Amino acid sequence: MLGSRYTLSVEILPQNTAENIAYVEYYANDIFIGRDSGSGSFDFMAQALGDHRFQACVVVVGRENDAPIESDYSDVVTHRFPTADEIEERFGEQMNELWELSKAIGSAEYTFEIAAVIWLDTRIGYGDPFTLEHRPSEAYPYTLQEFGAPLGEYQDEVYGGDPRLGSKWVVGIFHTHPSWHNAPFPRVVGRSAEDTPPANGIPAWVMDYEADEWDAYGVPYITPRGARTASGKLERYGGNGRIK
Repeated sequence: MLGSRYTLSVEILPQNTAENIAYVEYYANDIFIGRDSGSGSFDFMAQALGDHRFQACVVVVGRENDAPIESDYSDVVTHRFPTADEIEERFGEQMNELWELSKAIGSAEYTFEIAAVIWLDTRIGYGDPFTLEHRPSEAYPYTLQEFGAPLGEYQDEVYGGDPRLGSKWVVGIFHTHPSWHNAPFPRVVGRSAEDTPPANGIPAWVMDYEADEWDAYGVPYITPRGARTASGKLERYGGNGRIK
C-alpha cells in the first residue's frame, strides 16, 4: 500500500573487507535517496511516498577511485490505494462519532449534515499518512426540501515520478443525513439521488437512521419519534478503492 515503509539492509562480508568500503548509496526507482558510511553493516529506512512502482537499489562504493564495486536491485513492488473495506475498518468508529455529533447539535429549528474527507498523505514523512478531515457543519431548517452535506472543495496534491516527494490523495468521502428527532414530520431515509459515486473508484459512505416506517410502495421513512431511539445505518456507495 502507498505509504509502506522498507528497511534496506546491507552487511559487508567478510568483515575485514569493510575497511575498503567508502560508503553505501541507496536509490529508489533509480533516484538517489540517501548514503551511509561507517562499519560493515548498514540500515536505511525508505518509504513508498508518491509512486506506485517502487524498486530499491543499493550501491557499495570502494575507497579506491571512489568507484562502485557492487550493486544490487530489489524486486519491483507495486503499491495500491487502500480498499473500501480497509478504510471502513479504520475510520468506521470516527464516522459513527460524526453521526452522533450531527444528532447532538440538532435543535427545534435546525438540523445538520456533517461531511468528511479521508486523505492518504505521504508528505508527512514517517507519521500516520491517513486522516479523516471533518468539514464544518451547516444548519438547515426542517422545511428545506433538499439538504446537502458541506463537503466543499477537495483536491489531490500529487508529485508522481519522484520517490523522494510525498503526495496527498483523497481515498474516501463521508457524510451524514440530517438529524430528525426534533423534526415536525417524517422523511425518507437512505442514500439519496444526490449521493452520486465519486470518480476514479473512490468509495463513499452515508450514515442515516434505520427506518421505523414504510409507505405502501416499500419506501423507508424515519419519524421524529422513531429518530430518538433509532440506530444509525452506514451505507457504502462508489468504488471499492481508488484506482489511480
